[in-house]
Amino acid sequence: MPLIPKPICDTVLMDFDALKEAQSGLGTAAVIVMDKSTDVVKAIERLAYFYKHEAAASARPAARAPAGWRG
Repeated sequence: MPLIPKPICDTVLMDFDALKEAQSGLGTAAVIVMDKSTDVVKAIERLAYFYKHEAAASARPAARAPAGWRG
């Protein structure tokens, strides 16, 4: 998802179609606001780690169970 600069954020409607037109998007349907002191690469790395964990947590219980529990 491309980052969009503040001047565009100030005027763009935060919905799917408007953000698509601005060549960005909501992705998870969330808007994340960071100031200039934020290390964007580290923030994205942390978010990717979080969503990887969340995706694994939503797997079927048998797939998440330790090997000894699966029988």
